[in-house]
Amino acid sequence: MVTPPVEAQTTLSLGEYRRLLADSYTIVADLNALSPEAQDTILRRLADRWAGVTAVTLPTDQQVAVDHSFVLAQLRERPADAAALQGLFREMEAAVDQWPDPRHTVTDLAALSEILAQPEFEWAEPTPTWRDRLRDWLLAQLSDLLGWFLGRGEWTGFSWLNWLLTLAGFVLLAGAIIYALRSLRASWTADADLDGNGNLVDEAISADEALRRAQQLSQEGDQRTAIRYLYLSALLLLEERGLLRHDRTQTNREYLRSVAHRPELAGILQEVVEVFDRVWYGFQPVDDATVGHYSARVAELRRLPPAHPAPNAVRGDDEVI
Repeated sequence: MVTPPVEAQTTLSLGEYRRLLADSYTIVADLNALSPEAQDTILRRLADRWAGVTAVTLPTDQQVAVDHSFVLAQLRERPADAAALQGLFREMEAAVDQWPDPRHTVTDLAALSEILAQPEFEWAEPTPTWRDRLRDWLLAQLSDLLGWFLGRGEWTGFSWLNWLLTLAGFVLLAGAIIYALRSLRASWTADADLDGNGNLVDEAISADEALRRAQQLSQEGDQRTAIRYLYLSALLLLEERGLLRHDRTQTNREYLRSVAHRPELAGILQEVVEVFDRVWYGFQPVDDATVGHYSARVAELRRLPPAHPAPNAVRGDDEVI
């Protein structure tokens, strides 16, 4: 049996590190044939050897720090578990075998060092201005105040600034809550005439009334719902002129199929339906220009000649889209 020397050697080459692993595996493989006293002596010397290794030098001359605290704990445990130690050194050998091969040689790294040493890659850290120092101090005070407010520490700032910042925080919080409530109320107002599925639940409404509501909503800035009423006015107008039947149970695509035999109508209505779908269901952003163009397309439908109304056409009070 060969036991490694005890001399202190902090750095090993990769080849020396592999040999140390192989020797350690051979040593612990023969432990069970020795007396407890001999085992203790050999394992202490082996632990001292591993304790002296703190880094491994790779073929690129790069040194990698290594931590063998777990290995030392296993080597110093009594009674020694030879099988566990064999498994440990075998796993370490497998891990070293999986280390990736270096992609850059010493020459490559030397050339890179020369490039980085050029003046354009050298700069001094800027000296902070009084504004930078004031900003950093205020941020530190705010951080301490937040920690104190959340009960995670003590705030060491001035008492007047403490209360001032706390008051400002409450004011900002109250403002945020008020803004959120106003936005929610506006949303409720805009959707007051929509049911849970996003459908309009108006009382009996005419095409002209739907158009007036769309114009009013557009002036108030609710362009999305304005598009919705413009679309409703288009459907009601086409029904009033006998060009299609407005039915709660029909979908947008069914409306298009019902007028497919009238190309002069189907082309305009298809664009009206597609824009409505993108705005209402796809939440596409909409602006005044979009509403203006959409309103013009709906106006084109108003200029189409009426058809003979179907005898059994029944006007619905609402739609499902």
